[in-house]
Amino acid sequence: MTTALSHYVVGLMSGTSLDGIDAALVEIKNRDGEIGVTPIQFSTLAYTKDLKDLLLQLCDPEAASLKDLSNMNFLLRSEEHTSEIQSLRH
Repeated sequence: MTTALSHYVVGLMSGTSLDGIDAALVEIKNRDGEIGVTPIQFSTLAYTKDLKDLLLQLCDPEAASLKDLSNMNFLLRSEEHTSEIQSLRH
């Protein structure tokens, strides 16, 4: 008897170029111990110049604070910056 388990996963990444957030929706299947990954959709949300400038400031340990880093975490999760990533659902 063949057994198959399937999961959909979204991976997020922002590289060192600071050009934006990449999102990939993939299906991961386990069919009788054989794992397969199928890309479903890919999207890039480009950073605005202002946001990129803020991120670059955080790369300077002399200028950035823990508070700044924490605030950026919340900014990146805001509705404005996640709307395109959420569109992967459709």
